[in-house]
Amino acid sequence: MTLPTFLVVMILIHEAGHAITASYSTDARVQIHIWPGYELYPDFGRRFQQIWPQGSPAVTTLSPRSPVQLARDAYGYYAVVFGRDEMERMQPHLPLIALMGTGATTFTAILALSLISLFKPKRLLLYCLATAALLHLDMLTYAVLPTFFGTRHLYFIGGETAEPVRALAGFGFSESASISGIILLSLLQLGWLYYLLRYKLRRPVQ
Repeated sequence: MTLPTFLVVMILIHEAGHAITASYSTDARVQIHIWPGYELYPDFGRRFQQIWPQGSPAVTTLSPRSPVQLARDAYGYYAVVFGRDEMERMQPHLPLIALMGTGATTFTAILALSLISLFKPKRLLLYCLATAALLHLDMLTYAVLPTFFGTRHLYFIGGETAEPVRALAGFGFSESASISGIILLSLLQLGWLYYLLRYKLRRPVQ
């Protein structure tokens, strides 16, 4: 798997994590868009109606399902009433929705490691699963690079803020605790993969 392919798969799983969590936890209309501004889900091919976020390869948007209403403001002009009740109901779920982008890639990596441990695959399947086991780097880079180096999620593309750290703050975790936990989780997964490839899957000497 080439690096561009790995990044595309990682980004798609990441956005799917946001979208699936939002779909199950809110009544919002969920849309996934990919650069340079086309809808991937649910209406494939539609143009993105807003200004595309600079540097973002993909975005997941949430919008109220209720009809947008127009009301006169104090000066007699029409103003948009943007489903305030729906947005307020959505607020408590936003930390989980934000977390489950990198949560989805991390879960996929753990699943790949588990499959390698259980079934000891060979050749192409092992290569694909071992590559998938590195998807947890999505959470690591999204926490470390914006926080310590001021770069985007993937250095030159992606979000400019530490999304998983901000999401965990919504659950009451401090920045230092969140980053320490994310780094530790990534190290454990790298160690697990190293153990599998170095020891458990080694062919016995005849």
